[in-house]
Amino acid sequence: RLLLRAALEKAHYTVACCGGAASARRLLVDFSPDLVILDMAPAGDAAAGFIADLARTGHPVPVPVIATITTADGTARLSALTAGALDVVCKPPSDALLLARVRSLLRTRDTMAELRPIPLSAGMAGFAEPAQSFAAPARVVVLSPRPDRLSPALARLVAQAPSRYEVHDLATDIAAPPDGPAADLFIVDAASDATTAVLPGWVFRLQAELRSRSGTRHAAQLLILPPNAADLAAMALDLGADDLVTDRVDGPELRHRIDVLLRQKTRCDGLRANVQSGLEAAVTDPLTGLHNRRYALPHLAALAEESGRTGRGFAAMILDIDHFKAINDTFGH
Repeated sequence: RLLLRAALEKAHYTVACCGGAASARRLLVDFSPDLVILDMAPAGDAAAGFIADLARTGHPVPVPVIATITTADGTARLSALTAGALDVVCKPPSDALLLARVRSLLRTRDTMAELRPIPLSAGMAGFAEPAQSFAAPARVVVLSPRPDRLSPALARLVAQAPSRYEVHDLATDIAAPPDGPAADLFIVDAASDATTAVLPGWVFRLQAELRSRSGTRHAAQLLILPPNAADLAAMALDLGADDLVTDRVDGPELRHRIDVLLRQKTRCDGLRANVQSGLEAAVTDPLTGLHNRRYALPHLAALAEESGRTGRGFAAMILDIDHFKAINDTFGH
């Protein structure tokens, strides 16, 4: 606990420590954390219960949890993830990798906070449209310089559900992302590349390329990296990877992480759609579909400014309907 606190405070985070689930629950009220790091080892059931309680608080933006475990056992990792932790690290964690994971999770949390609907108590009822009942199947694209030698767990998933995973060959360098419908998740299998000397270059260029294109910048990224590459993993997270594992990951854990990323992507897409529809509703009359006063006034001001700059005149056509008050009083505004 002291080592974790020292590493986090050195990176200018405000840290509060406690020694058990009961004191942690009390601390949640007073400290209101942005992220929780939780040790699963002393009392696994109590720790899992605390994570579940944290998820049930009803907070509009869930508090991300990083679980620490003593061993890299796949069962322990999956148990922590299914309990609700968003990531699992083995003790003692690399400071660089831990801080990169913290930064990544906080970025995701901030994105969700920026997109979340405005509470109805703020006087904005109707700003967010209800979620659609139909969702298209997720599109998962696997990118690898050696698609014939995918990491074992990924190869099994692809073989079990070939219709869900599109595998693309990156050859030896970065290639353009595949055409077609926008991908929901890119899985970059960098562990199958034996030329580790040039590994960071193409991985980082590929991440930057995916984040820079309008059609792929909102897609989730999951990287599969060689083991014992903490610095590479930290840089990948800072460049925008949403999650990463080593090629020693087992099938159930990899499947769980994929499902979590796809659910998160679906939620973010829905929130973005809510924001867009809300902005459109704010400048549109719901009865006629015409732009309203909020749109007209700044638009007319922009026309007047352009006219003054160019010396060209402009005109506004106004329709006046007599006795329209009777329409409003009869049929509503």
